Amino acid sequence: MGTAESGNLLDHVGLELLGKTAGVLGNARVENFNALTDLILASPRIFLTGAGRSGLVCRFFAMRLMHLGGIVYIVGETTTPAARSGDLLITISGSGKTQTVLDIARMAKQTGARIATIGLDIGSKSPMDELADLSVKLNRRLNPHLRQVYAATKQIPREERQTLTPMGTVFEIATLIYLEAIIAEVINRQNVPESEMRERHANLE
Repeated sequence: MGTAESGNLLDHVGLELLGKTAGVLGNARVENFNALTDLILASPRIFLTGAGRSGLVCRFFAMRLMHLGGIVYIVGETTTPAARSGDLLITISGSGKTQTVLDIARMAKQTGARIATIGLDIGSKSPMDELADLSVKLNRRLNPHLRQVYAATKQIPREERQTLTPMGTVFEIATLIYLEAIIAEVINRQNVPESEMRERHANLE
C-alpha cells in the first residue's frame, strides 16, 4: 500500500474512511434519531445486543450510557437480569438477518420490552424491521452535500480502497459515530456535566 510511502495517513486511510462513512451517515433520518433518543430517555433499563463487530459497538455505547447514569446491560453477560415490560432492547445488525440477534429480539418481544434496531437500508424490510418498534436505517446512498468529500477518495487507487474498508467495516464505524451523536443529544437534553460522567467511569482497572 502507498500509505507508508506517502507519509500522509489522511490522504489514504483517513480520507477513504471519512468519505465512505459520510456516505452511509449522510441520509440518516432526523426523526428516527430523535425517536431513538426519546426511547432511551423514557426506558428504565436498556439492553444491547449485536454479533461480532456490531457487538463491540454495543459495548462502547453501553459504557457511554452508563456514564450518563443509565441502567444498561449487554445481553449474554452472566450479570444481565431478565428483561421485562417497559425495557428497551437495542439491536445492531447491518443485514437485520443475524439469527442469534433475531432470536434475542423475539424473546424480548415476548417480555413486553420495546425494540429498536440499527441496520443498513437494503431497500426492503428485514426480519429485524418486522420485530422492531423503531428501525433506524443507515444507507449507502450518497448525500449531495458530501459528494466533494467522497469524490476525493476516488484519487486513491481502487485496490487500496478495497483493502481499507473490508467486509462491511464502514457500517460499524458509521453506527459508532451515530450512537456517539445520540449520547451528545442526551447530554444536551439533560444538561449532564462531563464531571458527573467522569465520576461514574470505572476505577477498578
